[in-house]
Amino acid sequence: MVQVATLNEIDLSFDVVRLGSPDIKVPVPARTSNASVDSTAGLLPQAENAELPPYSPAHIPISITDMKKASLEDLTQMTVIDVDMSSSPPLYAETKPMFLPTPTTTCVSCSQKSTYFGSVKDSRNWIMASYQLSGLFFGLFAFIMVSIMFSLGLGLIALFPIGLAFSWITSIVARGFGNAEIKMLSQTFTSEELCVNCNKTPLKAFVSPEIVFEQSKQSGIFSKMLAPLKDGYTWRCIGFFMFVRPFFSFIGFALTITGLCVGIVFPILPGSLYLINKFTQLQRATTISLLNVKSE
Repeated sequence: MVQVATLNEIDLSFDVVRLGSPDIKVPVPARTSNASVDSTAGLLPQAENAELPPYSPAHIPISITDMKKASLEDLTQMTVIDVDMSSSPPLYAETKPMFLPTPTTTCVSCSQKSTYFGSVKDSRNWIMASYQLSGLFFGLFAFIMVSIMFSLGLGLIALFPIGLAFSWITSIVARGFGNAEIKMLSQTFTSEELCVNCNKTPLKAFVSPEIVFEQSKQSGIFSKMLAPLKDGYTWRCIGFFMFVRPFFSFIGFALTITGLCVGIVFPILPGSLYLINKFTQLQRATTISLLNVKSE
């Protein structure tokens, strides 16, 4: 058995000249040479009565995942590079790293006040408690005044000048109580809302509507008296102080008195302050919704 191999030889024995010289010799092109090699199967001694299994060449599968071909311009030989990328790390198209934790900041003062026993040290809870205690007298006084004036104005509506005058006074009184109620809402802010570290946006103050008057110089006194009665804020204030404010006044006062008395006797004062806080927030949201309070 004779095996024939064909070899491509390249003569690289050329003179190395100084760099930058234009007279660089190009290597001699490849030449082909043939060589024959005799099989060495007969040289090995064979064991007697030895039965060898039939020869079967093994075919090893080759997986090519990425093939890059680079050609040399001066040489006629083609080089093929096989690169197996099965063990390389995966590539991601995201410009930013994934699964990075988001940094957060916590206010130490507010976190301490938000605890169960820390609510006792929070001054805003005690301000809300005083708001509920004083709210009973304010709500009761507003209810009496608005109810009496509204009843007189409604009963004397037949007497045109007198009934209109009482109706105008009722609107002024109701709007005045409404503006006072809006001013008192500043006592209902929590510590988190007033903290500059927790609340990045500046806290907006509530705006009280102005008293409505007829601006035209040609309008008479009756037109000026009817102007507040045409405004929707006047009727919202009348309905609020006759039906809504008394409810919150009595419930808030009873809750505050009971919570403080029971909380001092038993160790549940932080829980009582928590309930007063939540009830005050509910009252503020209801007041803003019914009176349509604006902020700036």
